[in-house]
Amino acid sequence: IKLSQMACGAKAVVITLASNVTGTAPDIKKLRTLLGEGVLLICDGAQACGHAQVDIKALGIDALAVAGHKGMMGIQGSGALIMSGRFNPSPLLWGGTGSESFNLDMPQFYPDMLESGTLSYPSITSLGAGTLYLKTHIYEHMDRVNFLTEKLFDGLQGVDGVNTYSLPNPYGIISFASDILQSETIAHRLSEEYSICVRGGLHCAPLMHEALRSCGTVRVSLSAFNTEREVEIFIHALKTILNGNP
Repeated sequence: IKLSQMACGAKAVVITLASNVTGTAPDIKKLRTLLGEGVLLICDGAQACGHAQVDIKALGIDALAVAGHKGMMGIQGSGALIMSGRFNPSPLLWGGTGSESFNLDMPQFYPDMLESGTLSYPSITSLGAGTLYLKTHIYEHMDRVNFLTEKLFDGLQGVDGVNTYSLPNPYGIISFASDILQSETIAHRLSEEYSICVRGGLHCAPLMHEALRSCGTVRVSLSAFNTEREVEIFIHALKTILNGNP
């Protein structure tokens, strides 16, 4: 079935710009073309934004949801919703805005229509600072993350009993599983024995793991602030945990 046929009658298609499990990215521009102009394209940019530039106009994205605490360098709880003129959502929460205190309904203009109550200004400030930093550093960060991700991927190929579910990617995500230990056990031992923080399990994406035929993976998330030495220490620690190598 062609995608255009599947989207027939649909009002919107929602998709991630990059998988938080594998780092795989769909061809958004091609998807936009296949959907046609009548369907809204809504994208989750949590894993992609901050690691790669996203031009929503060139890609034809109608709404982009951004999590601030990953590549955007904000604190947890920060985020943004960027919308085209075609996207006009209704508010989910109602409450005081301060801009139209006499109005018992939400204001009919953005951003106030979607922002009830008291906003988390520390979160907003952190996201703003991260955005300003990335405006002048994103290209060097992209090069660094690509380099480290390839180094980690290559290192995992030399660890017995490890199956990788990622290829080198711009988003710093490498997922793998072991024939020897469960992913949660590996993550726990890396934390307790080596102070290395990774995540084991399903990563809030059970259907993705069903498609991968995986019972859970260890996910390593790299940033430009990681070092080559840290990648080497990680590979050594993993080999020791899985194979008992000194």
